[in-house]
Amino acid sequence: MTDLLNIKEAAFKLGMTSAELKKLVRENKVPFVELPNGIRFVMNDLQNWINSKKGGDMPATAEKTERQRLQEYLRKRPEYLAEIQRLTKKQAEIQAQVNNGELTIRALCPIETKLDHLRGLLNRIDNTYRNALLNSCENEDLNDEWFEFTQQFQTITREREKELSRLEETENSIRQSREQLENLTKNALASDKKFIEDTRSWLRRYEKTKASQKKRIDELAEQIETIQAEKARIRELMIFDGEAAE
Repeated sequence: MTDLLNIKEAAFKLGMTSAELKKLVRENKVPFVELPNGIRFVMNDLQNWINSKKGGDMPATAEKTERQRLQEYLRKRPEYLAEIQRLTKKQAEIQAQVNNGELTIRALCPIETKLDHLRGLLNRIDNTYRNALLNSCENEDLNDEWFEFTQQFQTITREREKELSRLEETENSIRQSREQLENLTKNALASDKKFIEDTRSWLRRYEKTKASQKKRIDELAEQIETIQAEKARIRELMIFDGEAAE
């Protein structure tokens, strides 16, 4: 039986995003098979389609898009990091030889140049490249999810900040009540007894409020942690969307 490719697999073979391929399907510009379980593609049909567009017997591959190039950098990040660690260790060994007078300071130049290049690349991967991949994701569902969780994160973070501010006010009230009680009990007068009892009552309420506020802050912190984990998961899907499943 002929092997069928799904949207992601076919898009990966063609060097484009899933969104781009879906657009071609909607416009009926690429050969596809409509089955009950979704759209599928035949590799030979795609090969013939590419040949009709490019001319000649070309392999069913396409030049890497900018998005795929950045994805490759991201996949190689662990290799770059390992190489930085190896070169850093080598740099320390050369530095020791320089300190002992066995080598001149110039011996460090080649390795420092390599390290500067790799560290700069790593910084671009972690910032510029990763952000570019996120921003170039055309999967509307993933973009909607990302936006939704971002909104939730901002809302809950603001609520937690407000609760922290309220907790600070409560703790100040507790401190003032305790100081007041201490001063009153030192020089207690008959007329102060009711005020002392009232202050103790306020203190109990403040302590109860504090416990409730701390519990709510912990709950919000857990929600933030869950949202961050979900955002991390969606971020990876957004970065590598359009690739064939391994």
